[in-house]
Amino acid sequence: MLKVRFFLNEPNGKPCKNFKSMLPRLGANYPIEVEVTSKPKAEYQTDEYFELDLPAAPAVMVGDEIVVEGANDSAQ
Repeated sequence: MLKVRFFLNEPNGKPCKNFKSMLPRLGANYPIEVEVTSKPKAEYQTDEYFELDLPAAPAVMVGDEIVVEGANDSAQ
């Protein structure tokens, strides 16, 4: 099973809530595991988070590969 991870900033308002509600349906239709991490932007910038070797939001990982990271917030 392929793991897809989404890293989101809080608060994102309605688009974020709609996005997160659609993800479980995607996982139900395809052989993927969907994981969403949603934190305030400041929590992505701590030393402890950097040690995890995970991307800062907004970002998407597929498997162990970072597909996109740090997109323009105004585009969301």
